[in-house]
Amino acid sequence: MASSWVVPRTWVTDEIPPASTFNIHVRDNLSWLGNDAPACRVRKSTNQSIATATNTPINFGTGDNVEDTDPQGMHNPATNDSRITVPAGMGGLYAVGGNIQWALSATGNRITMIRLNGTTELVREQTPVNSATYGTDQSVSTIWRLAAGDYIELIAYHEAGVNLFVAFTASRSPCLWANWLQN
Repeated sequence: MASSWVVPRTWVTDEIPPASTFNIHVRDNLSWLGNDAPACRVRKSTNQSIATATNTPINFGTGDNVEDTDPQGMHNPATNDSRITVPAGMGGLYAVGGNIQWALSATGNRITMIRLNGTTELVREQTPVNSATYGTDQSVSTIWRLAAGDYIELIAYHEAGVNLFVAFTASRSPCLWANWLQN
């Protein structure tokens, strides 16, 4: 399996490439596209308490996370566990997104966002809450060009006046993902 994309070579008429050259430029790139392209989806397997009026990264740490896919090691549950980081040599256009389900509360707004490199908001959803009967689910996604070393985080914010949980829901909350689309 290829560990990174190799820019394909241009062949000339009647050229017969050796197998090793053909393998690097064709076979390995096809394998990378099918199996090794950067993709990561991580879920939390417990609730996380979010303080009121505070931008809080969702932590996907050791013991309370599930990695659905991560062939390039983009998520490290032991270090910077709130992040999905683009590996060296694998920058490009990515689809990124996340989901949050909030605990029941009829007070204040809920905000979910994807933040780039700790500062830049890539996308956000703000929802006013007017019912304690139905939970608030939020989903955010966008397409963004990321460079090697860039990282994204799923950020939760609310104005309920008391701590609220981001609720664990088996396959969808909270969840953060990134999929490489193209160079």
